[in-house]
Amino acid sequence: NRPSMARYSAPLVSIIIPCYNQARFLPEAVASVVAQTFADWEIIIVDDGSPDDTAQVAARLIAAFPERRIRLLRQENRGLAAARNAGITMALAPYILPLDADDAIAPEMLALTVAALEAHPEVGFVYTDVQRFGAETNILRTQPYSLERLRFECLMMPATLFRRAAWRQVGGFRTFGAAQGYEDWDFWISLGEAGWEGLHIARPLLRYRRSGGSMLSQARRHDLELRAQIILDHRRLYESDMLAWAGC
Repeated sequence: NRPSMARYSAPLVSIIIPCYNQARFLPEAVASVVAQTFADWEIIIVDDGSPDDTAQVAARLIAAFPERRIRLLRQENRGLAAARNAGITMALAPYILPLDADDAIAPEMLALTVAALEAHPEVGFVYTDVQRFGAETNILRTQPYSLERLRFECLMMPATLFRRAAWRQVGGFRTFGAAQGYEDWDFWISLGEAGWEGLHIARPLLRYRRSGGSMLSQARRHDLELRAQIILDHRRLYESDMLAWAGC
């Protein structure tokens, strides 16, 4: 049978789901996308050299939703930033949503964030409040966008909708070497530095899983090292005393 053209026509949103050793969570993440009130999307699952059965779980999900545009990209392990970039390079849509394999999105997430980008051409990325679950259960009320504040505090989670053109303009997500975890923060700063505005939707539309061994928890052990790297990579946004501190 020939595949329907609807499955392969360019969607408006590409959801990029990198997966490394988190196959057990992948069905929940994909189900949250399938349940969206906004239907013009594709999913690209990136198996980042995962030692578990990520590829097999992804194949079962593709088979379970034959009318949905879900693809699998397999590569050697290169880390989260490189996995996101690889998925985005393969993406067909003008809008991109990175979604970690252990997280999920509320049914209205895409409808509301896409509408915001469509209505505001100066906005490069849209983020929301967060419903945390797992080891910690509460709502994180994030702050309205401000590049001044973003210089020192990451205001958004990775599951933030952004324009693919903006990603291309700044060269994508940069890798930080062995100490991973702040690549998304660096990326949002890059977008702000390039002149893109951010927009905050004050509704908890992201379900963010909290666990003690998360990459963010590990990154915080390298907090000063990673902050110094961000400052040195965005020198024109920081004062001379901050540059001197970061260069020590």
